[in-house]
Amino acid sequence: MSDHSGSIYYKCKLLFCTFLVFAAALLPLSGCSRKAEPVSRTDFMFDTVVTLTLYDPADESLLGEALAYCRSFEQIFSRTNSESELYRINHRQPGERTLQLSDDLSSAISSALAWAHLSDGALDISMGRVVSLWDFQGEDPKPPSSEEVRLALQSSGWDRLRLEGNMLTFPNDTMELDLGAVAKGYIADRLKDWLKQRGVASALINLGGNLLCLGSQPDGAPFHLGIQKPFGTVSELAGTCAVKDQSMVTSGTYQRNFTSMGVTYHHLLNPETGWPSENGLVSVTILTSSSADADALSTACFILGKEKGMALIESLPDTEAVFIGENSETTASSGWPGQMR
Repeated sequence: MSDHSGSIYYKCKLLFCTFLVFAAALLPLSGCSRKAEPVSRTDFMFDTVVTLTLYDPADESLLGEALAYCRSFEQIFSRTNSESELYRINHRQPGERTLQLSDDLSSAISSALAWAHLSDGALDISMGRVVSLWDFQGEDPKPPSSEEVRLALQSSGWDRLRLEGNMLTFPNDTMELDLGAVAKGYIADRLKDWLKQRGVASALINLGGNLLCLGSQPDGAPFHLGIQKPFGTVSELAGTCAVKDQSMVTSGTYQRNFTSMGVTYHHLLNPETGWPSENGLVSVTILTSSSADADALSTACFILGKEKGMALIESLPDTEAVFIGENSETTASSGWPGQMR
């Protein structure tokens, strides 16, 4: 959720998002002939590409308002904008441990803590200091030292946070939160609610690769979404699925990484070590009704690894997943509603 990104990060994210916008553009081919052509608008916020497509009604006048509403969440979730709520709580005064949160920030943190509990800490929003050490945004990024990571980890620990209503209590003065694994999903869910309140029955929300379908296509047909082949070109798919009123989110090592001294480092950090997770996976895709849940689960399941991650998915209702390994082998959950290639 950084507001200032270097060329390496920007190019990786833009490549990923360009593919998904391209995939979304194919969706009307599966049946909207009796309705007006969909309207779409793309913007850049949350350090990524955001595209909103309205099918029913195809009301272009709503697009600007909707994207402005979406942008308003930067004032809550940005880690680097000094006027945002998250920035302020991360830069609290020494001794200021308990702070009152807005409803949105409290809700997002509550959801993240619930998933942290269910994943045995594989999702950990308390690692802000560790995340800051990794210079994925720089022109010439380098990994931090082992000592820097060790010291930063001493401040973290999701289970030491206390959230009661809208009051959040930190265990120390140095812990910082990073909501990169949940914020875009939460925002997509809120935007979906905003659109429904204004009579929109069919839409596709794409927040930098977090895809959320509102309803189905106007003729009742599902949306057809594609999973990008890790490290492939924008036109290469690892699989597809038919989706109605659900969200699909992917976490992958190819989305944000850098190479230093011949070693490639990705952004999916293991909360136990503070270093990129190494478990043979390159991507995890989640399909479920809530984009916030899909966002959190895609990260948590990646960190858990294929065996534990799949066990978690199979224990959850109405939730499916696809795990892709380093050798392009794919494993889909028992109810995955699509095809893998």
